[in-house]
Amino acid sequence: MFRTLTIGIPTYNGGKYIHLTIDSILNQIMSNPILESKTEIVVSDNASEDEVGIIVQKYEKSYPNVIQYYRNEANVGFDRNVDLVVKRATGKFVWILSDDDIVMDGAIEYVQNVIENYRDEKVALIFVNYSNSIQLKKQKDDLCENGNDFFQKTRFKSGLISCNIVSKSIWQTSRVERFFDSGWIHFGYDLEALNPLQSNKSYIINKELVKTGGEMRWGQGGSFIYTGFKLVEIFKSIDQWGYSQKTKKMAVFTVKGGYPLFIPLAKAKGLKTDLKLLKQFYGLYKHYPSFWLTDLPLLLIPGKLYNVLYTIVRRFKYRLKKTK
Repeated sequence: MFRTLTIGIPTYNGGKYIHLTIDSILNQIMSNPILESKTEIVVSDNASEDEVGIIVQKYEKSYPNVIQYYRNEANVGFDRNVDLVVKRATGKFVWILSDDDIVMDGAIEYVQNVIENYRDEKVALIFVNYSNSIQLKKQKDDLCENGNDFFQKTRFKSGLISCNIVSKSIWQTSRVERFFDSGWIHFGYDLEALNPLQSNKSYIINKELVKTGGEMRWGQGGSFIYTGFKLVEIFKSIDQWGYSQKTKKMAVFTVKGGYPLFIPLAKAKGLKTDLKLLKQFYGLYKHYPSFWLTDLPLLLIPGKLYNVLYTIVRRFKYRLKKTK
């Protein structure tokens, strides 16, 4: 059966939330025979150690024509598992969905209509908006002719994996293996597939169709700072792919601009300011005045102080929530 859309869910120890993710999909497609015939769910389990396999296999048994479950014999890492979920898909497009995010009501029909309306265009990526502090530059859907246009309009918001609906055929011809072990294979694909030297297009869905949920299970101990370094290293080479200096500058500051928030959070979670960390910061940002004026002083403040402040803020938010 030909599917136009696969919703691919790479998972590792996602048993706590994945039923919410799957239910948010099934609630939309099982009540609509057309959507059911065009949509599938593929779960790629990265050798989880929890009950996620038991949960998904129950769904697979109940909906054998809709859900396919695969389990890797060993944990192959995040990027390779994302690559596998795309390769295991049969749909023309693959919506890569985190195992703790949900799709909003009406989202799948909306996406299917976009795929149908632009089937004659060489669309490599459909971006799906979600709620956070970054606001898109345009308040309506938009077809972008190249990557400079796309990234400047989305302001690099596609770092959230669940924003990305990729063309399976273009993914398979892209060199996504270059981004293995970076933690950013989806972003690497976006940058490569949409580079201005090619003729691929992208589509921006401004409507918020994804709701993020669950909890932050990656970057334990503040290690997400190091994951961010890998993304900046990717960004610093994008001019070689034909991207403008304006786009490159926006890309780097997408990560760097968040350090006044992320450094205290990482240190509160256990990040150690050692020589390795300082060398990497210095190597990437030594030419930026804000590194010396803001980032470095934040790095040198003891983590215990951040931990105390972080605990106070959490308690204040909890009490404020109880009073509402």
